[in-house]
Amino acid sequence: MSHDDIFNSRYGPRIARGGIKSQSERGKFGKTWWARRWISVIEELDLGGRLGRGRVYARRGQVLSIEIQEGSISSRVQGSRLQPYTVHIGVKTIPLDKWVLLSQTAFNQAIVAAKLLAAEMPEDIEKLFAEHGVSLFPASMNDFATDCSCPDYSNPCKHIASVYYLLSEEFDRDPFLIFRMRGLSKEKLIDMITTSSPSVRNAEEPPVSKSKGGTGRRKVSKVEGEIVSVESKTARTASKRKTDRPTLPLGDFWKVHSVSHFVEAVHRPAAHAALPKRLGHISFWRSSYPFLATLEEVYKIGTENAIRDLADERFSSTD
Repeated sequence: MSHDDIFNSRYGPRIARGGIKSQSERGKFGKTWWARRWISVIEELDLGGRLGRGRVYARRGQVLSIEIQEGSISSRVQGSRLQPYTVHIGVKTIPLDKWVLLSQTAFNQAIVAAKLLAAEMPEDIEKLFAEHGVSLFPASMNDFATDCSCPDYSNPCKHIASVYYLLSEEFDRDPFLIFRMRGLSKEKLIDMITTSSPSVRNAEEPPVSKSKGGTGRRKVSKVEGEIVSVESKTARTASKRKTDRPTLPLGDFWKVHSVSHFVEAVHRPAAHAALPKRLGHISFWRSSYPFLATLEEVYKIGTENAIRDLADERFSSTD
């Protein structure tokens, strides 16, 4: 029995100041299907009784920090000793050629691209990975290389186990961290999606226009994953000369106008609050309600209200 086990059986671990306390006080960890999938993968590895003690540590806030990098996870966990223990979890990464293949066959699918760009994990994504002989989630203990500075002979010890459980809540908050853990950063993933998916690429690329006296082409340059368009001088000049666009008198600016005459069709988005989700978690949010999930519900309600109001307006205009 280790020093920690003897001390914990009598006094419990030292109180951690500013630790990451689990949002789950009882029951299962993880709210999203991918976070729960992570926990099921860990628990299916049959790691012994240390998992139970790890859950207790996670709920008590003994984990002080978690940092997820490509292929590794670093953490500090407060045990019974004065100095916190250092935890390192190495995770086997997916080879780059496999990521490229996935970008050409999976990430270029419209629904998959829309879900991922909205920070949601498509439910069939594991099947898409399996078709290329790889797994998004670690498949066995051979995919891990774990180490803890504590004197416990077990591996994983309860300190490592507590990090496993809190990782589920990190994945709840940001599913891109799963890809980072497996070797692909959020920026590289988004770049792969935007360059491989026709629907995303067509939506982001500016149209090509022609004008008299020049080609009117728009130059498109790629800067840090974002599409930046620079309109040529001839195209700008031509656009200024256009006078056939209807204009709204300034006096009518604040009046309510019907929109049904120029809106041909309204579709529900594949994922709500897509842009805020791409921005990621808001660090200063301290409510008991998760920020992005709450915002997603607001967007969903707004979408349904807009569709209903537009339908009512169209119906009334035909009376």
